[in-house]
Amino acid sequence: MSDPNNKFLFIAYSLVWIVFMLYAWSLARRQSKLRRDLEELKSRTALRDIPPPREP
Repeated sequence: MSDPNNKFLFIAYSLVWIVFMLYAWSLARRQSKLRRDLEELKSRTALRDIPPPREP
């Protein structure tokens, strides 16, 4: 026969995996946003480093 505690063990493992996957998804989203922000800062800095045109 099946032990009734196995059901609770399965539920507990399932919940742990769901929480882990949500956490990993959250980290991936935050890393993606940080990469976009970094690229934006790089482009702003590159535009600022261009010397102004010389007047004749």
